[in-house]
Amino acid sequence: HNTGSARSYREDSITIPSDQLTIGTLYVSVHAFTDSRFTIMAHFSAMKYLQDGRPQAGNVTKEAFDYWRMYVPYGASAITVAATPVRGYVLLFLSTTAEPDPYHKPETVQWSSTNYVTMQQITAKPGERTVNGQDAFCTDCYWNFAVYGASSSGVGGEGAAATNYIITASAFSPVRLQDGVPYPDTVDENEYKYYIFPLGNITSSRAAIGITITPTSGDPMYSALI
Repeated sequence: HNTGSARSYREDSITIPSDQLTIGTLYVSVHAFTDSRFTIMAHFSAMKYLQDGRPQAGNVTKEAFDYWRMYVPYGASAITVAATPVRGYVLLFLSTTAEPDPYHKPETVQWSSTNYVTMQQITAKPGERTVNGQDAFCTDCYWNFAVYGASSSGVGGEGAAATNYIITASAFSPVRLQDGVPYPDTVDENEYKYYIFPLGNITSSRAAIGITITPTSGDPMYSALI
C-alpha cells in the first residue's frame, strides 16, 4: 500500500484500511517543507460496530478515517446513515464490498456525502449503484462506513487535532407479522411501509390468508404479493 498525505497545512494523518494490510513492516517517511519539529505516532484501530438506529459517538483526526460496520438483515429496503460533527467537518463514505478508501481505491466506495455542511447523510437504496455489473445494495450482509476528518475541531485554526461526531445508521426492514396479532404503525403521506408474513407449510386447514388494515386516521391502502 503506497500512499501519501500532506493534503493540508499542519496536522496530517494517514489511515490504511485493515483489509489492505499484510504481515510485514510498514515504512513511513516525513518530508519537511520548512524546518519542523513534530511528533509521530502509529497505532492500531479496532473495527467498531453500529447497532440499528442507535447513535454512537466517535472521533477522527484530521485527514484520517474512522471505520464502522453494521449488519443489515434480509429484506431491508433502504439504509440511512448520518454523521454529525460536534465541531468541524467530516465526510461520509459507504461500501458493501470493502472498507471505503476513496483517495487511493475509489472503487471501494459506492455511496458518499462530501459536502462541507454540518451533517453528512446518505440514504442508499437498491438499484442505485453496481459493482461488476451487480447491484451494490445487499441484505443479510455487513455494510462498511468511513467517516473522514475534513478539518480539526479548531475549524480554521490550530485547535484540537480530532473532530468529535455522532453517527447513526438505520436499516429499513419489513416488519414480520404474526398470525392473528394486530400491529399498530404509522406511515407518512406518499411513503411506504413494508411487512412480511411467513407462510410456512400451507395445509388444507389453512388454505386462505386474510389481511386487514384498520385506519385510526388518514386513508392508507395496501397491496400483497406472494
